[in-house]
Amino acid sequence: MSKFLLSAAAAALVAGGLSAQTKVISPAQFAKKPGNYFYHYYPIYTTSSTTYQVCRYQEVMDLPATAKGKLSALALRASAYHATYGAPPAFTVTMEIKASTAATNAGTMSTSWASNEGKDVTTVLAKKAIKFAVFPLLPKFPQPFFYKFPFDQNKVLAFAGGKSLCLDMTQFSNDLYRNSTYNYFYTDSVSFTYTSALATHKGRACYSSNPYFLPFYGYTYGYIYTSSNNYRHYGYSYYGPANGLAVQVVSAGEMPVGLPIAGGCSLYVDLSKVLWTMPATTDSRGYARYPKTGYFEFPWKQAYNGAELNAQSFAFDAKANSAGIVATQLNKLNLPSYMKTGYPVSSIYRTGYNSQTTGYARKGYGHVNELTFN
Repeated sequence: MSKFLLSAAAAALVAGGLSAQTKVISPAQFAKKPGNYFYHYYPIYTTSSTTYQVCRYQEVMDLPATAKGKLSALALRASAYHATYGAPPAFTVTMEIKASTAATNAGTMSTSWASNEGKDVTTVLAKKAIKFAVFPLLPKFPQPFFYKFPFDQNKVLAFAGGKSLCLDMTQFSNDLYRNSTYNYFYTDSVSFTYTSALATHKGRACYSSNPYFLPFYGYTYGYIYTSSNNYRHYGYSYYGPANGLAVQVVSAGEMPVGLPIAGGCSLYVDLSKVLWTMPATTDSRGYARYPKTGYFEFPWKQAYNGAELNAQSFAFDAKANSAGIVATQLNKLNLPSYMKTGYPVSSIYRTGYNSQTTGYARKGYGHVNELTFN
């Protein structure tokens, strides 16, 4: 009986006007993986200059038919950049947001603010200070949509599905610059021209027998060489044993926790999911490049967009520990999400904005947005 009453009550609420929420991620390709551009900071632009804290940012996104109803909220998420360089602290931003059914689309977006706005332009968030708490950085990406902009309840945009949405955001002030330890905020974003993988680090490197008293540290990089449409992978390690043998192992998986080897060294890559290896030799300073020359490369496919690789380098060093092996920390790579045709979003921006009628265009650039429709 209780289940029946609950169902009846829910049906009555919907019939009475309380509709279910629909959350739409734009661009949709990044609903479950991080964006491919990691350094996007508009409109939350950090500077001590009160003039340039004023930043206007307008984004036009082409939305699917499911994006319909009353637009009630916007949320952004932090870039994977923060995994290596630190989580944003708490900060307060004063913001105003307008929304409309765009008069242009992502492909035809104009540098003129007014040309992109539709006739139904609505101030969905009147100018106000919004406080964001310390971001709880998670070990896995993408991060949650933590940075929420709840729109004013009495100002809503009724949006029809299958149209282009124009979001116009103006920042008036931002106190993030006052944080002396970490004063940047990068949003999870996309760029159809960005072809580099994002490298982050995990775990710790151990010490080899070299005389520098520095850990055997490694770096890994990757990018799409668009001329040949090949993905190129390479890496370096420093302070390994002098004139020794080394190898970088690239795996599709990582160990749940580092597996101790010896002498403070740990295994982080999952050896049961190895994709390829790159042998190398260290020089007299303990430096090595993987591979020795050129790149490990293969033809790029759309199926690889956003995939995760795990790389760790090892060197044979009988003087270092009982196992005779030293290891770098784990290097994690999020492969780029590259589309020659671009993504269904474009943006324009201007810092120090007062009354200028145009902004600087960034076709194919934009946030990964979470939009809530009622």
